[in-house]
Amino acid sequence: MRKIVCMRAQFRGPFITILCSLLLATLCHAVVARVGVVAPGPGLATSPASDGGQTVSSYSLPAAEMRQAEALYRTRTLLYLAGTAYGIAVLALLLALGIAPRYRDLAERLARRRLLQAVIFLPLLLITCGLLWLPFELYGHHLQLSYGLSYSQAMLLKTM
Repeated sequence: MRKIVCMRAQFRGPFITILCSLLLATLCHAVVARVGVVAPGPGLATSPASDGGQTVSSYSLPAAEMRQAEALYRTRTLLYLAGTAYGIAVLALLLALGIAPRYRDLAERLARRRLLQAVIFLPLLLITCGLLWLPFELYGHHLQLSYGLSYSQAMLLKTM
Protein backbone atom coordinates (compact mmCIF):
# COMPACT_ATOMS: atom_id res chain seq x y z
CA MET A 1 0.00 0.00 0.00
CA ARG A 2 2.83 2.39 0.83
CA LYS A 3 4.40 1.83 -2.59
CA ILE A 4 1.17 2.93 -4.31
CA VAL A 5 1.03 6.12 -2.23
CA CYS A 6 4.63 6.94 -3.21
CA MET A 7 3.84 6.35 -6.88
CA ARG A 8 0.86 8.70 -6.64
CA ALA A 9 3.08 11.37 -5.11
CA GLN A 10 5.58 10.93 -7.95
CA PHE A 11 2.91 11.48 -10.61
CA ARG A 12 1.16 14.39 -8.87
CA GLY A 13 3.68 17.02 -10.06
CA PRO A 14 3.66 16.05 -13.75
CA PHE A 15 -0.12 15.60 -13.66
CA ILE A 16 -0.65 19.14 -12.38
CA THR A 17 1.81 20.47 -14.96
CA ILE A 18 -0.03 18.69 -17.78
CA LEU A 19 -3.39 19.85 -16.46
CA CYS A 20 -2.21 23.49 -16.29
CA SER A 21 -0.73 23.20 -19.79
CA LEU A 22 -4.02 21.89 -21.17
CA LEU A 23 -5.93 24.68 -19.44
CA LEU A 24 -3.55 27.28 -20.87
CA ALA A 25 -3.81 25.76 -24.36
CA THR A 26 -7.61 25.81 -24.13
CA LEU A 27 -7.63 29.46 -23.08
CA CYS A 28 -5.20 30.38 -25.88
CA HIS A 29 -7.34 28.53 -28.40
CA ALA A 30 -10.45 30.37 -27.18
CA VAL A 31 -8.71 33.74 -27.54
CA VAL A 32 -7.43 32.91 -31.03
CA ALA A 33 -10.88 31.64 -32.05
CA ARG A 34 -12.44 34.97 -31.04
CA VAL A 35 -10.13 36.93 -33.38
CA GLY A 36 -11.76 37.15 -36.80
CA VAL A 37 -10.29 37.86 -40.20
CA VAL A 38 -11.57 41.06 -41.80
CA ALA A 39 -12.85 40.45 -45.31
CA PRO A 40 -13.48 43.29 -47.75
CA GLY A 41 -17.07 44.47 -47.65
CA PRO A 42 -19.11 47.66 -47.41
CA GLY A 43 -17.37 50.38 -45.41
CA LEU A 44 -13.85 49.14 -46.21
CA ALA A 45 -11.35 51.42 -47.85
CA THR A 46 -9.11 49.44 -50.16
CA SER A 47 -6.01 50.20 -52.12
CA PRO A 48 -4.43 48.19 -54.93
CA ALA A 49 -1.67 45.84 -53.87
CA SER A 50 1.46 45.06 -55.83
CA ASP A 51 0.26 41.51 -56.58
CA GLY A 52 -2.94 42.72 -58.29
CA GLY A 53 -5.23 42.13 -55.28
CA GLN A 54 -6.58 44.75 -52.94
CA THR A 55 -5.30 45.52 -49.45
CA VAL A 56 -7.61 46.64 -46.66
CA SER A 57 -6.38 49.93 -45.22
CA SER A 58 -9.26 51.03 -42.97
CA TYR A 59 -12.74 50.13 -41.81
CA SER A 60 -15.37 52.32 -40.22
CA LEU A 61 -18.91 51.89 -38.95
CA PRO A 62 -21.57 54.52 -38.50
CA ALA A 63 -21.65 55.85 -34.92
CA ALA A 64 -24.87 54.01 -33.92
CA GLU A 65 -23.62 50.69 -35.26
CA MET A 66 -20.25 51.25 -33.59
CA ARG A 67 -21.90 51.76 -30.19
CA GLN A 68 -24.01 48.63 -30.77
CA ALA A 69 -20.94 46.61 -31.79
CA GLU A 70 -19.01 47.78 -28.72
CA ALA A 71 -21.94 46.93 -26.43
CA LEU A 72 -22.19 43.47 -28.00
CA TYR A 73 -18.44 42.96 -27.60
CA ARG A 74 -18.52 43.97 -23.91
CA THR A 75 -21.52 41.73 -23.23
CA ARG A 76 -19.99 38.75 -25.03
CA THR A 77 -16.67 39.20 -23.23
CA LEU A 78 -18.41 39.42 -19.87
CA LEU A 79 -20.50 36.36 -20.73
CA TYR A 80 -17.37 34.47 -21.74
CA LEU A 81 -15.50 35.32 -18.53
CA ALA A 82 -18.53 34.67 -16.31
CA GLY A 83 -19.18 31.43 -18.19
CA THR A 84 -15.64 30.24 -17.58
CA ALA A 85 -15.91 30.96 -13.85
CA TYR A 86 -19.38 29.38 -13.75
CA GLY A 87 -18.13 26.25 -15.54
CA ILE A 88 -15.31 25.80 -13.03
CA ALA A 89 -17.76 26.40 -10.16
CA VAL A 90 -20.20 23.82 -11.58
CA LEU A 91 -17.47 21.18 -11.75
CA ALA A 92 -16.32 22.01 -8.22
CA LEU A 93 -19.93 21.86 -7.03
CA LEU A 94 -20.43 18.45 -8.66
CA LEU A 95 -17.40 17.20 -6.76
CA ALA A 96 -18.30 18.92 -3.47
CA LEU A 97 -21.89 17.63 -3.47
CA GLY A 98 -20.71 14.14 -4.35
CA ILE A 99 -22.67 13.93 -7.59
CA ALA A 100 -19.69 12.92 -9.72
CA PRO A 101 -18.60 10.21 -7.22
CA ARG A 102 -22.19 8.89 -7.20
CA TYR A 103 -22.10 8.64 -10.98
CA ARG A 104 -18.76 6.85 -10.72
CA ASP A 105 -20.12 4.41 -8.12
CA LEU A 106 -23.16 3.73 -10.32
CA ALA A 107 -20.89 3.04 -13.29
CA GLU A 108 -18.73 0.71 -11.20
CA ARG A 109 -21.81 -1.19 -10.00
CA LEU A 110 -23.17 -1.61 -13.52
CA ALA A 111 -19.92 -2.59 -15.26
CA ARG A 112 -16.60 -4.12 -14.33
CA ARG A 113 -14.58 -3.00 -17.34
CA ARG A 114 -13.16 0.53 -17.26
CA LEU A 115 -14.27 1.33 -20.81
CA LEU A 116 -17.89 0.46 -20.04
CA GLN A 117 -17.69 2.46 -16.81
CA ALA A 118 -16.55 5.47 -18.85
CA VAL A 119 -19.39 4.90 -21.33
CA ILE A 120 -21.84 5.05 -18.42
CA PHE A 121 -20.17 7.84 -16.43
CA LEU A 122 -19.41 10.37 -19.17
CA PRO A 123 -22.95 10.77 -20.58
CA LEU A 124 -24.31 11.24 -17.06
CA LEU A 125 -21.70 13.88 -16.30
CA LEU A 126 -22.09 15.64 -19.66
CA ILE A 127 -25.90 15.75 -19.42
CA THR A 128 -25.69 17.17 -15.89
CA CYS A 129 -23.16 19.82 -16.93
CA GLY A 130 -25.21 20.61 -20.04
CA LEU A 131 -28.36 21.15 -17.99
CA LEU A 132 -26.51 23.36 -15.53
CA TRP A 133 -24.95 25.30 -18.43
CA LEU A 134 -28.32 25.85 -20.14
CA PRO A 135 -28.99 29.35 -18.68
CA PHE A 136 -25.79 30.68 -20.26
CA GLU A 137 -26.65 29.08 -23.59
CA LEU A 138 -30.15 30.54 -23.53
CA TYR A 139 -28.86 34.01 -22.71
CA GLY A 140 -26.26 33.76 -25.48
CA HIS A 141 -29.00 32.83 -27.95
CA HIS A 142 -31.18 35.68 -26.70
CA LEU A 143 -28.23 38.04 -27.16
CA GLN A 144 -27.75 36.92 -30.76
CA LEU A 145 -31.45 37.33 -31.48
CA SER A 146 -31.56 40.81 -29.94
CA TYR A 147 -28.63 41.99 -32.10
CA GLY A 148 -30.03 40.37 -35.25
CA LEU A 149 -27.21 37.82 -35.54
CA SER A 150 -29.45 34.75 -35.41
CA TYR A 151 -32.97 33.90 -36.42
CA SER A 152 -35.09 31.42 -34.55
CA GLN A 153 -37.83 29.36 -36.15
CA ALA A 154 -40.48 31.45 -34.38
CA MET A 155 -39.07 34.69 -35.81
CA LEU A 156 -38.99 33.21 -39.29
CA LEU A 157 -42.63 32.17 -39.00
CA LYS A 158 -43.63 35.68 -37.83
CA THR A 159 -42.08 37.29 -40.92
CA MET A 160 -43.88 35.00 -43.37
